[in-house]
Amino acid sequence: MKKIYILSLKKNEYLSNLYEILKEFNIESKNLLKNLKDNKPFPVVLDDSIGENFIEKIRDITNFKVEESYSNELEKIDRWGVLSILIFDVIFILSIVEIAFKTADIYNIMLNIITIQKFPIIIVTILKILLVVVLLKGVINITNSTPIGYIFKLHFIGDTKNLVMFLLLPVIGFYMINMGFGKIYELFGLFLIIFFVVSILTAFENLQIKFKKSTNS
Repeated sequence: MKKIYILSLKKNEYLSNLYEILKEFNIESKNLLKNLKDNKPFPVVLDDSIGENFIEKIRDITNFKVEESYSNELEKIDRWGVLSILIFDVIFILSIVEIAFKTADIYNIMLNIITIQKFPIIIVTILKILLVVVLLKGVINITNSTPIGYIFKLHFIGDTKNLVMFLLLPVIGFYMINMGFGKIYELFGLFLIIFFVVSILTAFENLQIKFKKSTNS
């Protein structure tokens, strides 16, 4: 679906042309003139193929903007699907980061540079988390999806910052549990993981973290 917002006419003389086009597509036009006078967008929702045809008709006579409409609930991924995708994303990203750091032997390098007890662990953990952020933001920006979402041809719909922040919760929780700094850190790490799961299951739409199945898949 496409949602087309007619913002204004390029010339006032084009009003009658626009009415004719709306009539051609069986679009109710009773609020058109009022919206244009009040500088409010006039919304039109059409199927993709019809929407493209409509856009071509109004392109030369109006100023407009287009956004995809994701109102079809059958195409959306439910909370359990979103949680599953994000869990696999966390596992996938963590695996890549751990393999990369073990291959480069970063911990021993830091141990040779920093001799203060436990500092190498802290520095390496921070570097791992930063790498996770870089990989996540990079993949999301390039593919408009997460690594696992891209494999399943899912489009991410929402706030990228929120998505990265919530994916970091289990990542930080994992490292806090495995740093070996004591029970308090382990419990807090476990809390972050539980909070991540509960938040996705109860409020993922309010967090603006949604996925839509590609219509081309």
